[in-house]
Amino acid sequence: MEEQWYIHDGGTTYGPVSEDTALAWLSEGRLSDAAVARTAAEGDDWRPIAAALGPSGCAQHAALDQYQRVAETIGLVPDMKKKHNLVQGIFVGAGSLLGLLVGAAYGAHEGGRYDVVIWALVGLVVGIGPVTLVSGFVLMVMGLKPR
Repeated sequence: MEEQWYIHDGGTTYGPVSEDTALAWLSEGRLSDAAVARTAAEGDDWRPIAAALGPSGCAQHAALDQYQRVAETIGLVPDMKKKHNLVQGIFVGAGSLLGLLVGAAYGAHEGGRYDVVIWALVGLVVGIGPVTLVSGFVLMVMGLKPR
């Protein structure tokens, strides 16, 4: 189970929250520089949030946040939105399945049981390539939309 954090900022205590949530709040500017944090195991040992969560985690999360902002502003570069990853996953999965089925049908038409398996695998591999390119193009077009 992921470690849970308690955060105290501006007279209010929040938590328990996951480390990812705490890092997100920090990178979004929802927490002040005076915020302190602790885990349940630490009792009342409050520490500055950057020290508690670790500067590398904060820096990494901040870098990803900056990258995402650039991706959303400029477009034409991969981003980390779940929606976009889901779109690409659906395209690749559907294309792979289509290639597998077409290959299997061709193998069944050609003859024996081994032909079906071999052609199904060929269809799967051939299906993945073009569909991955198409899904990337779709995401690129989605990135062109003005925000």
